[in-house]
Amino acid sequence: PKGVDGSDIDCLSFWKDESEEYVIGKGDSIHEATEDLANKLKPAITDANKEKYLFLDFDGVLNTGSYSKQMKREGIDPFDEYGALFDPEAIANLKHILDQTGCKIVLSTTWRNEGIMRMRELCEERELPGKIYSMTPILLSTSYQDAMTGEMTGLPQRESKALEINAWLYKYAGKEYRYAILDDEDLFFPKQQEHLVLTDEFDGLTEHKAQRAIWILNN
Repeated sequence: PKGVDGSDIDCLSFWKDESEEYVIGKGDSIHEATEDLANKLKPAITDANKEKYLFLDFDGVLNTGSYSKQMKREGIDPFDEYGALFDPEAIANLKHILDQTGCKIVLSTTWRNEGIMRMRELCEERELPGKIYSMTPILLSTSYQDAMTGEMTGLPQRESKALEINAWLYKYAGKEYRYAILDDEDLFFPKQQEHLVLTDEFDGLTEHKAQRAIWILNN
């Protein structure tokens, strides 16, 4: 519903059609519903030994159109020596994910092209929560061979990030793990969709999106 005074029909439609996007606490009272929600956001005991990885994009996740617009309006340069500045609200929501899940950050952003040391320097300079655990490999090109003619063709791979994440999991992840992907572009394979938290380039990592990532990593 658009407001707290939405009609019963609006509410019914909301819970029926859109509730899968939310982590929902249920109960016969506000207290019971809140407690149920808190329990759902906690890691399951059986998952205690599972590694958790957060594949993190920067553009459209941590740096947002709304924050850039705000800075320009206030006469503040939205860039520093590393690039576009990060939205404080997005950073706070990232910290919430880390606090609630204990996940490890694996950079999948194109910013990682500048190297791990540069990225760690950026995180320290900007006082980002957590530490960079790793980075996905960089797929430069994909070669195809025509099965009929044998001709080799090198083509840019649109789903390169999806392949890079698969490659990292294959090489580095243990037998038991969970992962979530934070990205503003939906260029992932069907089997990765349930792990994807798709952000909007204007709003970035919102509180709602952070909660969704927590749900994926913990449940």
